[in-house]
Amino acid sequence: MKGTAWRAVAAAELRIMLRDKTVAATVVLLPLFVASTALASPTPDTVAHSVLFMLLIGVHATLAATLAARRKDLFLKRLRSGADPDASIIVGLVLPAVLVTCGQLVLLVVVLSYTSLSAPDNAGLLVLAIVSGALMCTGVAMATSAFTASAEQAQVTTMPFLVVAIGGNLLVQERAPEHLRWLGYLVPGDGVVDLAIGAWEGMGVGSAFLALASVTAWTLIGAALGIRLFRWEPRH
Repeated sequence: MKGTAWRAVAAAELRIMLRDKTVAATVVLLPLFVASTALASPTPDTVAHSVLFMLLIGVHATLAATLAARRKDLFLKRLRSGADPDASIIVGLVLPAVLVTCGQLVLLVVVLSYTSLSAPDNAGLLVLAIVSGALMCTGVAMATSAFTASAEQAQVTTMPFLVVAIGGNLLVQERAPEHLRWLGYLVPGDGVVDLAIGAWEGMGVGSAFLALASVTAWTLIGAALGIRLFRWEPRH
């Protein structure tokens, strides 16, 4: 059972997630709404920001709400009381939201490639942006869930990271002079956007290294916070 525990947890989580209207709307409807903006204005920059926003909503916000809800109804406690390792349980819990969001992103890129925007010249950079962004959002979501009492409260507790990731990126891109552009890599999400843009417009080795280093750093920060702060039971 241990080798397939994550599959059973993931299947159960997907069913529960789709029955929860708040979580289902977050993971399915909101990312699709964001994708519509990319379809309406199909440029590499718009698509790249849509990638980041869909990851923030579909992965970060959804998982923070999901984990908080499962902890509140003691589902996490019941799972952990069995013989399955913690890692398998976590993988099973986060996998549905991650796969649904990544599937939506793949669909968005395919539709754009066959309609108004050419296929990315370097698909590897786009894959790297999506995977690294999903990992970053997963770690931060685990940490955020520690301060989230319910799925509804996640609409508030996830806002700070979302505002910093989106707002900080736009602020640096719009206002910072070129010689200070590197400051954007200190903001979570900036590396994801740059890698996604580079998939269509190309980017130098130095820029790719900085973008990847930024995403990797924030992924490690998110993972460390998630492991350190994640709670299995409600705070009494």
